[in-house]
Amino acid sequence: MPVPACARARAAHSPVMDSLALPSRVAVAGDWHGSRVWVQSVLASIRRADAEVRDVLHVGDFGLWPADTYLDAVDYWAERTGLRLWVTPGNHDDWDQLEAPFGRGDVARVSEWVTFLPRGFRFTVGDRTAVSFGGAASHDRAWRRTQRSKHPIWWPQEIATDAEVAAAVGGGSADLLVTHDVPTTVLPAVAAVLDRRNGEDAPEDAAYVHASARQIDAVRAAVRPLLHVHGHTHVHEIGDVDTDHGPVRTLALTNERRHGNIAFLDADTLDVRTLTKEELRLAW
Repeated sequence: MPVPACARARAAHSPVMDSLALPSRVAVAGDWHGSRVWVQSVLASIRRADAEVRDVLHVGDFGLWPADTYLDAVDYWAERTGLRLWVTPGNHDDWDQLEAPFGRGDVARVSEWVTFLPRGFRFTVGDRTAVSFGGAASHDRAWRRTQRSKHPIWWPQEIATDAEVAAAVGGGSADLLVTHDVPTTVLPAVAAVLDRRNGEDAPEDAAYVHASARQIDAVRAAVRPLLHVHGHTHVHEIGDVDTDHGPVRTLALTNERRHGNIAFLDADTLDVRTLTKEELRLAW
């Protein structure tokens, strides 16, 4: 089906958003990497599974890329399903488009239905407080920096500055933490991915990845969330992660076209339900 162009509000013209209050029941989504096919399918799946849900918290690697029409496709299907998307940026999202509004401490409304949240942005989901802290270290940074392409495939803004970490830490505790990157203590399935990547990466990239994870450690320690939701490693698992300040219930979301990419969150109870393969209409 052809996708009509949408009149989008670009990030540079984002209005100031002083607060964001979402309903108590939302969807949470893992990496999509600009997949138009998945967007069409998964937004419809969310709508079918729970017609009351109107908001999706996306953990990044959404697919915001230079000179791309992906947002037109997202807006088309978001309008049809009535779903708004609130994105915590990933390392593979275009940070150049986000820099101006984020530099003003504002959200980046990149299209009619899609808004990116800056690091340390605080909002509410029902009666729960929440913090968004985007970005991650690309484990293949050395390779990406050597590639020649018409548009960037790596952005130095993908990892937080010391000031951004300090601001998030200074904000104190919250019930829900949404990040793209992972900390140094993680769920077993996530640890297996990190161990494999660490063995494959250039030594300087391994150190770079660890430094980024330490930033998430600091934010998690200050926020002390009741639930931490993240993406980045393309695996799905839910469980408690031991930290210096006690166990933290953690939800890892996988990437597009896989079971474990979408879950529903009830903020009142902090119950999480992962959509089944049947609900996502997956054949594998």
